[in-house]
Amino acid sequence: MLKKIILSIKSHNLRKICSQSSIPSLKNLCIQVVPMPSDTNPNGDIFGGWLVSQMDLAGLIGCRKVCYGRYATVAMNSIYFKQPVKLGDALSIYCIPKKIGNTSITLDIKSYLTPFHNTHLIEVSSALFTFVRINEHSKPIPICFQKK
Repeated sequence: MLKKIILSIKSHNLRKICSQSSIPSLKNLCIQVVPMPSDTNPNGDIFGGWLVSQMDLAGLIGCRKVCYGRYATVAMNSIYFKQPVKLGDALSIYCIPKKIGNTSITLDIKSYLTPFHNTHLIEVSSALFTFVRINEHSKPIPICFQKK
């Protein structure tokens, strides 16, 4: 039987129960960070642009798990902000490879927060990012497949 995790979504006063399988595996964890006061907007929430930049950095790490090298972000699709991130929340960003082409990698990037006052995981954003592997002249080069 799958262990259930309760996700609290305070802004909507909802409680969502999610199976363990819907939380990405720890092997896909790329970044954990706590936002600082300089990352907030006047409402006290974290800037969406800051969150997207953290997702982009996590995507680079996710690409390097597939094949080491330099990467350039070429597309961000279907970005959803589902929940605000507050000052002091711990943010965890997971990258799951969706498509590996000749020179590009598409990742499904999801971020979850853990509020500072409890241990519930809450999904806050998701997006599809596409990266291209590049050489020292910023030209696309083939993706290598590393043995694990």
